[in-house]
Amino acid sequence: MKKYRFLIARRFTQLSILALYILANVYGINILMGNLSSSLVLQTVPLSDPFAVLQMIFAGAIVSFDIALGALVISIFYFILGGRPFCFLFCP
Repeated sequence: MKKYRFLIARRFTQLSILALYILANVYGINILMGNLSSSLVLQTVPLSDPFAVLQMIFAGAIVSFDIALGALVISIFYFILGGRPFCFLFCP
């Protein structure tokens, strides 16, 4: 069991995030709403995938302030936790 503790933690985190998305869409419990590219936590804190935002910028799209702020929030998490541990827990 100790051998699989990180795998179990990762799956638990992923399933919890997925459950929050489902609760928001099906039952209207708006803790985490949106999709895996751009989301809102508690209808106030924007979260956006920084790499998707860079792709939009290079494609010539006009990026709104909320999307840029969400990318900044996730980028700060990347720098605090490191890219690999963050993606280890949250990336599908």
